[in-house]
Amino acid sequence: MNSLRLRMILAASLVLLAFAAVTAIALQQAFERRSEQALHDRLQGMIYALLGAAELNDRGQLILAIDDLPESGLKQLDSGLYAWVTSVTGDVVWSSPSLMHDPVVIPVRGPGEWNFTHDPIAGLYIMALGVNWIGDDGRARRFDITVADDARRLETEQTRFMQAIWLWLLLGAAILISIQLLVLRWGLSPLRRLTRELKQLESGEGEQIEGRFPTELTPLKDGLNSMLRHERMQQQRYRHALGDL
Repeated sequence: MNSLRLRMILAASLVLLAFAAVTAIALQQAFERRSEQALHDRLQGMIYALLGAAELNDRGQLILAIDDLPESGLKQLDSGLYAWVTSVTGDVVWSSPSLMHDPVVIPVRGPGEWNFTHDPIAGLYIMALGVNWIGDDGRARRFDITVADDARRLETEQTRFMQAIWLWLLLGAAILISIQLLVLRWGLSPLRRLTRELKQLESGEGEQIEGRFPTELTPLKDGLNSMLRHERMQQQRYRHALGDL
């Protein structure tokens, strides 16, 4: 690779692409953490809403009226949003109309304890809260209130975000590379001018390199002019010597 311009373009392109990749990975991780935290907060708020709408029936079971459910998705069959209540023995004492399959029971250590997990096999993000519900008779009954959301929703959102991020980063990299090409062309223009003047000297259209050049090229210009003057003096001495002979 003998082209200086090609080397600089290749180096700038590699740096930009590496920067785009690192930025995309960092944004992906940040967005995944933020989106999971938002889902965590949403499911937690849903459990609080379910607690506000729950009541004990005559058999000491915690139930919720369908009209009091906080999310419309809980009322639609297999909507991807589910809720259920389990007793201390693990039996399901209530479930939302949306639940069409056996619920995934996750362990909760005790009353007031939360458990938030991702079950890749069931394809769900699940949150559960252990509660002690004191009835009118003064007895405390232990329940676990659980809500779950379809993981595909979050995964789809994350995929769309990453597609948009990669699109904009690659577009930005292409624009920056184009700008780099223009800057590089402008920066190398003194070298092209120096090359043209050397070709003119080679064809006998001048005696030395004229014009102003950047500070970095001025020593080269002065050195070439000095070499040309020395060459002309040598030729004159040769001619004088030949004339004397």
